[in-house]
Amino acid sequence: MPWVISHFILLSIHPFTPFSHYETLFDWVAGNDPLQRNDLWYEWIGKVAGYCVVHFVLAMQGLCAAALAFKYQLVHFVWILCVFASVCFSGWRFLETARNPKGGDDLSGAMPISEGFVRCGMAWFFVVIAWLYCLKVGDSDIRKKHVKEVRYKKLGKEVRAAREKSRSKSRGRSKSRGRAKKAD
Repeated sequence: MPWVISHFILLSIHPFTPFSHYETLFDWVAGNDPLQRNDLWYEWIGKVAGYCVVHFVLAMQGLCAAALAFKYQLVHFVWILCVFASVCFSGWRFLETARNPKGGDDLSGAMPISEGFVRCGMAWFFVVIAWLYCLKVGDSDIRKKHVKEVRYKKLGKEVRAAREKSRSKSRGRSKSRGRAKKAD
């Protein structure tokens, strides 16, 4: 994906641009304060490369989920439901922490990365179960279309040739009728 390369280049040069005092998502995830960056350039590049690789892997798993969701509507609904539930849970947890802060609570809204991977794994579990179900039972619209395509492929060459021949004859008749009318 070309965006990974441009993202890597942008984040690599970010500390040396006039916009270096603005915080990026990378700064928030990596815990960097843009006003107090003191990493050496090669350390900074290493952090950026690691971030871009993780971002790419997570984007690819989202792309795979979208591909599965594109084929079956049930899988799409399960994926959307998982995303919606995760967002609602994050919002609820943030509001609860903000309402009743305890000593040492992080009020930034950040969660441990392990919790994010657990949520992602749970979503994939439900998506794969829905996908397997759809493979076995089939989604009605997709299944009907698929069955029609398979039946057509199973038709012999002779049947398809006969259909095409009858179509061409009917096209020829309509053309000859048009010519006869022009001659009148």
